[in-house]
Amino acid sequence: MAFCGKCGTKLAEGAAFCTICGTGAGATPDAGIPPIAPPIPEPAGNNQVNITETLFRPFQDSRWLQKFLLGGLIALIPLLGALINQGYTWLYCRRIISRNFALPEWDDWGEMLSRGFGVFIIGLVYAIVPLIAGLALGLAGGMTALARSPSTAATALFGSCLVPLMVVLVLSLFCFFFYPMSLTSYAGTGDFGAAFEFGRMWGVISANFAEYFLCYLAVFVAAVLILMASSLVTIVLALIPCLGWIALVIFMGSLGLVLGTMATSTFGEFYRLRSK
Repeated sequence: MAFCGKCGTKLAEGAAFCTICGTGAGATPDAGIPPIAPPIPEPAGNNQVNITETLFRPFQDSRWLQKFLLGGLIALIPLLGALINQGYTWLYCRRIISRNFALPEWDDWGEMLSRGFGVFIIGLVYAIVPLIAGLALGLAGGMTALARSPSTAATALFGSCLVPLMVVLVLSLFCFFFYPMSLTSYAGTGDFGAAFEFGRMWGVISANFAEYFLCYLAVFVAAVLILMASSLVTIVLALIPCLGWIALVIFMGSLGLVLGTMATSTFGEFYRLRSK
């Protein structure tokens, strides 16, 4: 049995490259980087997402605090820092899908930046589509309303605004619901286009709707509780000029990374179990 020298992923027999990080099968571990344990064997009979375990899984790494703080420092880099952090969560999702639960090392910023940019574009598309649809319907409805007689123009104009708002709301909920599955599909396959294969993603979600919704609800509740608990720290740091503001950016960057890895751990596990 062979494992990747860089990320620890189990290699298929005769594989020339790792399917997770692309490293050659004969590569040795990078110097200075602690060796990564091989993927944890699948427990017998385990076919359900253990949400409590997946939410706290990032903290099982012995160096989780240092890695999250480093992510907070990287967040200080204008624009690029956020993309690198997004790429970090993408890489962690890849590991979860291959049952490698150790948090990634901060050793390949180029790959993280590239993947983070892909995650950013996916999020941008999912956010902008409802707005474009609503704007198009609003303009069309507004022009139609203005062409009516003055006695009915006001009512028609109100309707032309209400309908686009409802469309934006429905499409936003639709995109928001699909978004985690799109990111895990991108991470699981390494294919950017997989994030927009709605038929395949809906097939997985609809067949396991209750479990997917439970994962979604658990991540949402955990995020709300963590943000509420951290609000006092945020307020205190915001009141301290200069150093406090820098510390606030580092804290928020680390917090975003914590929430991102908790979410990708949960949805990555769902993808691993259900997208076979």
